[in-house]
Amino acid sequence: MEPAQIKVIPGGSVESGESFSFDVQIKNIGAGHYLPTGLTESRQMWLDITVTDGAGIENYRSGVLDEQGNIDPGAVVYHTIFADAKGNPREKVWEAKSILSDHRIPPKGEDTESHGFTIPKEASLPISITAVLKYRSAPQELIDHLLGEEFEVPVVYMTQDSRTIGDEDKSIPGFQITFPVLPGLLLLLFSMRGNKK
Repeated sequence: MEPAQIKVIPGGSVESGESFSFDVQIKNIGAGHYLPTGLTESRQMWLDITVTDGAGIENYRSGVLDEQGNIDPGAVVYHTIFADAKGNPREKVWEAKSILSDHRIPPKGEDTESHGFTIPKEASLPISITAVLKYRSAPQELIDHLLGEEFEVPVVYMTQDSRTIGDEDKSIPGFQITFPVLPGLLLLLFSMRGNKK
């Protein structure tokens, strides 16, 4: 059983050139502890979100790692941030005097992230949203400082969810009303054929 479950929740219909919003819900369904747990001042859990249009062109991204292995600064990271005596963030536990923030998901708890962007006018529908919950044991920059830049911190894919919005634009006009009239049409054709005998 997976420790977490995520769900993409669209905020409405999509239209090229218009603003669009969606939520991603994260639930702690299988862990009997907070997510993440343990050395939460170094461990990181976050959502990597990608939105592409019908042509596969990326329209929105959040939570991507840059070339140095740093998480997009606009992404929400689930972890604990310690502070020193002056209230400044500190990654070194021995310098910590207080907890600046503790953003994690408790057992059976949940959290919802809201995202929004403007769909480019040239974008083709439908659009696809993929959200991946990722985890790593420490920030890359911390490992670079301690062990050198030769070691890449493994990223674990915990779970994911995808949604495609705008499929109705691909439907054939009148297709849905063909089936209800089909039995009556066949009956009429057979009746006409019988009258010709």
